[in-house]
Amino acid sequence: MKKSSIYRGIFLACTLVLFASCKSSKKEETPVKQLVDPYTGWIYVSEPHISVMNGGVRIELDGDNGTFALYSVNKAGKSNPVLATYDLKKSSFFSVMIDNAEYRLQNNYRVVPESRRTPYGAQMAYSVAGVAEIVIDFSFMPSVKSSDFVDMLRVTVYTINTGIETHTFVLKGLFDTILGENTGIHFSSAAEKEINTGRQYETMARDKWISSSDGSTSVQFILSGQGVTVPQYVTLANKEQTMQSWIPVVVPNQGFHSIHSYNNSALAINYKSCILDSLKSDVCTFFIAFASDEEVPNGEDFLASLEEGKISLPIYSTDDEGNIEVPLLPEYEGDSQTQADILYAQQLVNKIKNMDNVEKEEFEKLNKELDEIMKRLQQEK
Repeated sequence: MKKSSIYRGIFLACTLVLFASCKSSKKEETPVKQLVDPYTGWIYVSEPHISVMNGGVRIELDGDNGTFALYSVNKAGKSNPVLATYDLKKSSFFSVMIDNAEYRLQNNYRVVPESRRTPYGAQMAYSVAGVAEIVIDFSFMPSVKSSDFVDMLRVTVYTINTGIETHTFVLKGLFDTILGENTGIHFSSAAEKEINTGRQYETMARDKWISSSDGSTSVQFILSGQGVTVPQYVTLANKEQTMQSWIPVVVPNQGFHSIHSYNNSALAINYKSCILDSLKSDVCTFFIAFASDEEVPNGEDFLASLEEGKISLPIYSTDDEGNIEVPLLPEYEGDSQTQADILYAQQLVNKIKNMDNVEKEEFEKLNKELDEIMKRLQQEK
């Protein structure tokens, strides 16, 4: 990408923030300490424990242990877990392999976690072995562009080489699904309505997503489509099998049982390796759709909208009582969505400034997001 294009993008972003700032004024500072991640550009507040919800989705993060839990919220306001919660340190987590050493992203002697609140949700950040920072961002989103109802998360994993030497990085996500374990159908995809035995996919182009449901609550991992990072392998297997090797080994037509557990199914996502020089980064993105009250996750329509070029932007977060909450400085007059849009624009500015070499696809994506925020702010004028 030419430097002139980068400068054009920064100018556009700065113009957007200036426009928003001119129509507002700063309020008095609060004791909340706002920080900016120097690698990703995200604005955040560090908190030891975070529980944040919006619409039909709740995120809970434990900064002490480095764990996360995800919930679908029904119309009555009840939060139902979509992943196992019996032992968060052993259920769902991300791992990174640096060269040939594997690190589970949880609190241990080589990994230091931090939970962060952002204008659009929350993040887990991990400092790994003094040579990497991994940031997992969970941002609330609507599946329908014209709606403010949140029923999705955009999950973005940033891998940054903070060491002085070049290293090879590989990312893996493991999710201990529970919803289908007590029904006749463990999983489903766009291509298969019933999946009750192990699978390993080298492409998700046909299947697109993996869903798990108990009939009332459902979760859908969207692993193919516009804006989704292509995985190397997607595996459905017994939980123990997904942990026994970096790339799980699946026996064809084998159920989700093992010697130690019965009907214990899990989803593993393995990404391709990347070689990063010092201070370079890689990004993996996928989406999770949620549904309650016997409804179906809206991933199919969401993917169709993305193919048509319609972008759903992240939505501001709320506190435990459901109140709109943007606890970051600077604060501006106007509604909380406008405040969050301004902060998100600033985050994009920071990200663009920190990019040395910008891929055309990534730059166009950032420009699209900035254009959408500009339109939304202009409507508030």
